[in-house]
Amino acid sequence: MEAPDVDFPLFSHLPTELRIQIWGEALPKFRRPLYFYRKGCWRLRRVGQMQLRYEFDHRLLDDMKFEIPLFSTNREARDVVMRWIHKQGVKVQFDTATDTFWFRRAFNPKYDTLFVPWDRWPEFVFEADRMWRRNPDHEGMTIDWMEPAFTQIAVPWKIVATGYIFLTHLFHARSYSSIQKVFLVVNFKDMPREEIDGKAQSRWELGSLPKTAMFKWIDNRDHFQGGDTPYYDEVSWYEMIRHASYGMTKGCGWHEDHQLEVQFVSVTKK
Repeated sequence: MEAPDVDFPLFSHLPTELRIQIWGEALPKFRRPLYFYRKGCWRLRRVGQMQLRYEFDHRLLDDMKFEIPLFSTNREARDVVMRWIHKQGVKVQFDTATDTFWFRRAFNPKYDTLFVPWDRWPEFVFEADRMWRRNPDHEGMTIDWMEPAFTQIAVPWKIVATGYIFLTHLFHARSYSSIQKVFLVVNFKDMPREEIDGKAQSRWELGSLPKTAMFKWIDNRDHFQGGDTPYYDEVSWYEMIRHASYGMTKGCGWHEDHQLEVQFVSVTKK
């Protein structure tokens, strides 16, 4: 919703409570925020004299950057924004070059989704594993992995169209055993490369696709369950996902009663 037009002659005569409610409705709504993966978030930490732990530090991901025109409207509107950013944990940044206030929102692993580009999938999946294998200081040490706090990732849907068993690789090690939802983005080409490269992080959100089934893993039956789906090159989406999960449950990152859902989605820049 856009900021209300303060030139509307009757707006200032509205009750204060109603004006504040209108200002509040004009603030950004973070429904299904999308953030971009970047290399270097895995960290090695000593947790005992002879014990090391690999952890994914989501605080190292780039913040989402956006504007709030309401902030510069008037004092009443600014007060509403200030209360909102305090509640949301949003940071304020002033750009002297453009004389503009920018707002930055950090990745929230409880609600947000991490997008992994197709050409960075191997890097994403094997980063912690490669760090472990290349570190000479591990001899005689006990090593463990703390699963990431986030549970949702998104990838370009082409990853399943290629026949790549990406779900099997995702759970081959314990690095991402926390993942419970995988979104396949159908319009990933709409995402500018400079954002994927980490040079900027605009406000992106996941959308939904009408009449698109969700595929849910049924552990006791050892297969995905889903409804009728479209076809790509005479192969159903269900068959592509089934192939992508071949051998998935044998990985170290898969545990008994693991919950996993796969869904096709779109993305939108706000």
